[in-house]
Amino acid sequence: MKFVQIFLASSAELADDRKNFERFLSRINNDWIKHEIYFALTIWEDFIDAMSRTRLQDEYNKAIKQCDIFLLLFYTKVGIYTSEEFETAFGAFKENNKPLIFIYFKDSLILTGDIDRNIITMLDFKKKIEDLGHFLSRYKSMEDLQWQFGRQLEKLYRDGVSNSDEISSSSTQLEIDLIALNLINRILLNFDVDKLKLKEAICKSSENTKYEIFLRTRQTRKDNWLNNAGLMEKTIPIFESLIESDSRKVKHYYYSQLAYALKDKPKPDYKSALENLNIAIEIRGSINENGYPLYEFNRAVCLIALDKNFLKNECADDETKQKVRDDLKKVVRNYSNVNRLMADPLNRNIVKWVQLNNVKY
Repeated sequence: MKFVQIFLASSAELADDRKNFERFLSRINNDWIKHEIYFALTIWEDFIDAMSRTRLQDEYNKAIKQCDIFLLLFYTKVGIYTSEEFETAFGAFKENNKPLIFIYFKDSLILTGDIDRNIITMLDFKKKIEDLGHFLSRYKSMEDLQWQFGRQLEKLYRDGVSNSDEISSSSTQLEIDLIALNLINRILLNFDVDKLKLKEAICKSSENTKYEIFLRTRQTRKDNWLNNAGLMEKTIPIFESLIESDSRKVKHYYYSQLAYALKDKPKPDYKSALENLNIAIEIRGSINENGYPLYEFNRAVCLIALDKNFLKNECADDETKQKVRDDLKKVVRNYSNVNRLMADPLNRNIVKWVQLNNVKY
């Protein structure tokens, strides 16, 4: 059995992330252990004061020098001990090429009222990392962190380990889930994947895994639709497979996310996007009760893009006018930032269409 020692360092504010990461490692160990690999996690909660006659931090530093992977998470601040732990790991790496160092910055919203002078420690640490030429990754959610770090473990330790994506009658649910996640990772890393195998794996995966796949794929679409539409387009077969798995046709967000991807890909497919938005809105039901007003906004975008008269700078037919007007009215009533939405340069065609057709909403 190969034991891989992972030391996780972070400030107290990320206690929940540490616990979630511990659960994540426990879950993946169920798969890796059959390949004679086990990831042993060390976190500061594992230590007690009685362990050290000098100071507890010395015990941390000793564990860091003995670990294979040093993982550091930080958010709004970096305490003196966390900084010292990084220095210890970095010094050990320079001397022995061990441990491997991974640093992740939690990229999330911060209330301005919660900011204090500790924010300077975060900025100083980021500067230190940049000066050392060390790569800094960002994570927006625990699902994102787990996907990114899981991918690193795959690269480091899957060598020689079976990585089959074939599902058989003897495949366990865990094996199916891992195959599905592996296929997703490969797609988003720009590798070719058999679409039928992808669909089969997602359809047979557990509901928790489907949700994890959805969150990761949605995040990839949101992060890349504007500046990397080619990568964003890779999400389309994943959303299509999720839809295929939705036998009861109740998950409206699968259809809306597919619609957004179809609308924003390098060669937009507004017709298919419109069809999926219609389904999403039908499943969602009342906008007043269930929200999601951007469904109607994006449907209006598609209707305008498909308006042949608009391409000739002519007024739309009465049916199109009514549909767009109705959708925009719902957006105005249910979306608080509609003025900023309409002022966005990306939506200039909507403003132009509204003015051309003298539509009041």
